[in-house]
Amino acid sequence: MDRSEIRRESLRVASALGVFALPTLPLLEGTLKPRPTDEVASRILAMISVAGAACGFDRTKALAWLEQEWASSGLGRRERAFLLHGSGNPVQFVAAIEGLWTLAWSMGITPVLDFSRECDDSLIEQLPDLRKAESTSGFRARMVPLPCETIVAALDLAFCLHWAVRDAMLAGKPSPGRVKPQVVVERRRALEWLLGRAEWDEVSLDT
Repeated sequence: MDRSEIRRESLRVASALGVFALPTLPLLEGTLKPRPTDEVASRILAMISVAGAACGFDRTKALAWLEQEWASSGLGRRERAFLLHGSGNPVQFVAAIEGLWTLAWSMGITPVLDFSRECDDSLIEQLPDLRKAESTSGFRARMVPLPCETIVAALDLAFCLHWAVRDAMLAGKPSPGRVKPQVVVERRRALEWLLGRAEWDEVSLDT
């Protein structure tokens, strides 16, 4: 996997999105390997339950569904506190839907990862129905991880876009090009988690 070549492609895509990313940004470092599919499945299901609860679904039922599907291990510390006690701002969990889309993409569930577009309503049609406490066995069977290099390339692009978004923010300028900060940040968070080993709440988003 040639990370220099991946970076050249990231800069090209960023430019096509109207975003200038600094060519001298450091390349991604370390061993980048996607987590096991079962772990990603639990994380996706946890995000479904938390996002549903943040949008008004009964928190107790959301947690019960996760436990029914043996996926409560996918919850982050803040998410578990939200489902158990209602603590935290629901808005942050709704925003994480962009990360949910990203993880679903990495498992071949959603078709594209276009940083110029927010996730759309087709996402819910691809996921188990929380409201019906639907079994997740069929969903898990459909999960086919994308090649590691494809996911690494997405993370590299997200890193470059995030740098540009943060640089604009620090300079008091509007977000650059055709990307929205929330989309870039939440998708990068999901990719960093997927290719790293940090707990969800501890994922670093340094640029």
